[in-house]
Amino acid sequence: SGGKAASGSSKSSSSSVKAVISKESPSNNNATTSSSKVTDQAVSSGEFAKLIQINQKTASKLNTIINNQERFEAMLNEQKDQISNIMSVLDSHRNVETEVEVKKKEKLENDETSAKILMKLSGKGVSFDYLWDDRMHSQLLAANRVKKGYYIRKLKESLWSTFGINRITPFKDNFSKQQMRTWKASKNVQQDSEECEYESSPKTPITPIDDDDEIIEVDHRVDDVYDKHMTDDNQAADLEIADLEGEQ
Repeated sequence: SGGKAASGSSKSSSSSVKAVISKESPSNNNATTSSSKVTDQAVSSGEFAKLIQINQKTASKLNTIINNQERFEAMLNEQKDQISNIMSVLDSHRNVETEVEVKKKEKLENDETSAKILMKLSGKGVSFDYLWDDRMHSQLLAANRVKKGYYIRKLKESLWSTFGINRITPFKDNFSKQQMRTWKASKNVQQDSEECEYESSPKTPITPIDDDDEIIEVDHRVDDVYDKHMTDDNQAADLEIADLEGEQ
């Protein structure tokens, strides 16, 4: 009976220990769970802080991009305004150039020399607008220069023949101031000057004209001489222009 009591007591003690252990085990599990939760919360909070920093950096970059875009749009608008101003100025210049071109064409149409050249060109199938090409414009200028040069040469030749000036060195030593004074003081020149002053001189063909019919007749004679002279000069100039066109 004493052995049974001892074995019973030992069984009861072991069962009590198991009960204690079984009672204490849930508290240990709870502690492990709570510590893992704390660790997870710490990790998640660190990652959240990193995400916040990344979002802040991204937001600052986006703000920079937006500001740059606004500046770029402002620059584009300013350039558009400048381009529109330039285009308006160009349009005004185009209008002025068009008016000038129309006036030049009207002037060419009214000019006899240009009209002759236009008729020759139209016979060859060249349009009027082709005149505004650089080559044709230069040819017109060259023709005008040739014609002017022809008249200047005629004037110089008449002056040289009148005063006896050498054409090669006209004003170097051939006709000095002293020679001019001598020429003016010569008897023939003085006599011609005196004869021109007197209307009744037989050597002078100048007589007073009082009648209107005589005045008209004299005007006609002067016009005929002038027209003949101009016709001869124009023919000579036209020949020089034709030679120039043939060379070109």
